[in-house]
Amino acid sequence: MYKGKKVLVVGLGRFGGGVGVIKYLGAKGAKLRITDLKDEKELSSSLEKIKDIPAEYVLGHHRLEDIGWAEVIVFNPAVPPHSSFFQAALKSGKKLETEINLLFQVTPARIIGVSGTNGKATVSGLITEMLRQKYGREEVLLGGNMGISLLDKGEKLTANHIIILELSSFQLNRLAWIKKSPSVSVLTNITPDHLEWHLSFEKYQQDKLNLFRYQTKDDLAVVNLYDAVSSKLLTDWPFSSRPVYLGSQETKILNPTTFLIQGEKFSLPEHRLIGQHNLINLLQASLTARFLGVNFPQIAAGIRRFRPPEHALEYVAKIKGVTFINDSEASNQDAAIKGLLSFPKKKIILIAGGYDKGVDLPEFAKLITQRVKFTFLIGQTADKLSSLLKEEGYHYFRKVKTLEEAVKLAAEKAQEGDYVLLSPAASSYDMFKNLEERGNLFKRYVYQLAR
Repeated sequence: MYKGKKVLVVGLGRFGGGVGVIKYLGAKGAKLRITDLKDEKELSSSLEKIKDIPAEYVLGHHRLEDIGWAEVIVFNPAVPPHSSFFQAALKSGKKLETEINLLFQVTPARIIGVSGTNGKATVSGLITEMLRQKYGREEVLLGGNMGISLLDKGEKLTANHIIILELSSFQLNRLAWIKKSPSVSVLTNITPDHLEWHLSFEKYQQDKLNLFRYQTKDDLAVVNLYDAVSSKLLTDWPFSSRPVYLGSQETKILNPTTFLIQGEKFSLPEHRLIGQHNLINLLQASLTARFLGVNFPQIAAGIRRFRPPEHALEYVAKIKGVTFINDSEASNQDAAIKGLLSFPKKKIILIAGGYDKGVDLPEFAKLITQRVKFTFLIGQTADKLSSLLKEEGYHYFRKVKTLEEAVKLAAEKAQEGDYVLLSPAASSYDMFKNLEERGNLFKRYVYQLAR
């Protein structure tokens, strides 16, 4: 299908977001041209992964002439729809694709899609482990937004395979190009995020709802009524598929160790997840697995096997009676609020702040005043947060220049029984390559304290 075809790939990405699709298209014999606004030095690690694939490169800038050259244009999901280059490609009438769209078109496997502002990595991982208990590890694959490309494997799979895809709002936005939704769609929650990309909360919501928009009457939708926005938008079901709800009379949390799932009681086994929000994640994954034929003992075995995602309320160390928690994954207000609610009131020394995505943070600031003993602010949103905290009459905070300084000062401020929590309520791009680097550096600085 792509042999000899001129394919322009827009966005290789510093972290290899375009590597999977480039390898796939290269193996298919496409004539590749790769363009990225970043230069060769910034893209060095990604370029190393595709060094054996024949391709032309246009790095450090985009050229309109490359749109004219191409027969197919493949966009990295991070490229915003309002960028001038994207708009030019859209107006050109050329065929537009993404890696996820290609996967939907080539694989015969059943696709389970999981999305939401927060919790999608946890719920995706839980569903994967639960399904593997019934169907086997080789038959159940996990991929998508966490950086695992399944495109090379996709068309080699059969209808007996199951793919669990963690899907971002960016990826869902472009699934509308092919009018496809997963056969099983799981929405964890919707709160404001990535407004610099979507430009409004309403557009962000509508892109998230592409998860369900193109489902058929034979498909399944798993919806979280504990989430206020999902409840408002989806209680009166507007799509063709069959919805099932958690937070309903049939499926709900009875207590921290017992769920009701479709009217049957389920006792939670021991697990490694922290916080009330993770009980909801556990319930949503369990409900999904139950509808896919997994019994309660298999669900329990999957929960026991599950390892929480790194950087999501991750225990780092306990030093002199002080517990250090890495929640670098909390890159928005809702996730950071859930982090604050997971630990005892006035026992938290918080490190917050980062890249400004254009989202207001009043609820986070208000909760800081109620639950946090002292806050260290870093990054672009430090000024925004400090203003909000002052408006609330809270003065137990300090702006610092680096994460390393914040960790050192937080350790000095903390007393036995306290928690030092990195929960930024912001992305990382102002000071770090990504949230993983931010979390890993936090852990490094904590380990240095123990020496």
